Amino acid sequence: MSAQVAGTSLTDAYPILKEYYDSQPVRNLLERSHTLYAMLPKETDFSGRTYPQPVWYGTSTGSADFPTAQTNQSPDLFAEFQVPVTTSYTLATAQNAALQAARNDKGAFLNLLKARVKGAMQNAIARDAWMLYRTGTGAIGRIATAGLATGVITLTNPTDALAFQKNQVLVAAATDGGALRAGVGYALASDVSTGKVVVSATSGGAAGDPSAWAAGDYLYSQGDPNAQIAGLGIWIPASGSTLRPTIGTALVFLGVDRSADPTRLCGTALNLSGMDIESALIELVSQVKMVGGRPEYVFVNPVSYRALQKALQARHQYTSVSVTNDAGITFPGIEVNGAVVLEDSDCPPQTAFALQMDTWKVVSYGTSPQILTYEDGITAFRTANNDSVEARIGGYRNLVCEAPVCNGTAVLPQ
Repeated sequence: MSAQVAGTSLTDAYPILKEYYDSQPVRNLLERSHTLYAMLPKETDFSGRTYPQPVWYGTSTGSADFPTAQTNQSPDLFAEFQVPVTTSYTLATAQNAALQAARNDKGAFLNLLKARVKGAMQNAIARDAWMLYRTGTGAIGRIATAGLATGVITLTNPTDALAFQKNQVLVAAATDGGALRAGVGYALASDVSTGKVVVSATSGGAAGDPSAWAAGDYLYSQGDPNAQIAGLGIWIPASGSTLRPTIGTALVFLGVDRSADPTRLCGTALNLSGMDIESALIELVSQVKMVGGRPEYVFVNPVSYRALQKALQARHQYTSVSVTNDAGITFPGIEVNGAVVLEDSDCPPQTAFALQMDTWKVVSYGTSPQILTYEDGITAFRTANNDSVEARIGGYRNLVCEAPVCNGTAVLPQ
């Protein structure tokens, strides 16, 4: 897209930026690295404080004897999840000196603003894509046993380092979603290949352990704890997870006690770590089908996807396919038991999610994320304590499932 800037004022530039980043091609470009995020249906006209999602999970009982059937008839079983809107904010700041340096070059001026906004938009999408797989607590990693030494953190899952970067401000809790530790950590470096993050206990300081942090702690970006998207990890909690109810023992999620029927209200959950990966994925899809689901896609981490590729290639049974979402983004996949296995770096390791996509949607107030515009039409603000201006990228959204029973998750061998 090309655009002519009438002048070099923010009044001229920001409407053009908003148009640019609300356009589908740009958004698609940023979504290509996030498979589940790109594939999920979006509903952007939501309004209200919470999204009421009824789930039908049982019918009236019957009998071979009419009087008995009439006497014992019962109402259909419905649960109504009250899904709250969660917020996300990322700021795009441009120093005024840099803007002034480009004031005589209209193209340079617009490109400078585009670069700032694109980075913020990319960060917002990446954060949402990561959280769509998780439980809503906002945790992005966990310190491994003996994994904290003079500010060097070893994560239990090395690929979780994807969610960390330099200058990130971190907080910690002993339990996932529990009370926060007193100390704050300032990220100095991260390395996905080793699964390590280096932090300082002070802003701008040297590597060191934040106050009260300990091995086994869960880590969060500051401001995120218990305020994030309710992702797949809580809608269809894993086998053995404390988020998965035991039949008859009350455990409430979004206003619904799911212990009355854990499978119909939480989906299928299997521990298949003892199987080879192909057999595990076949079993997962089959089990979801057995209870009435029609899973089209299975989402896995790239490590699991590569293991599946190798296993099938070794037996010359590799069936490669591709799928395209509504926006025209195409992803390669492998067909297994009638479902297409897709790789996604946002997916937790050794975990598979078999999804019937028409039972899911991301609901939001308008497009999410977007460049925020307020009632007075202002999209750019002068920062109070710095010689700069900022644009605010934000979203008001959450994930909703209308039929958890049609979906499933499994622990994989690799």
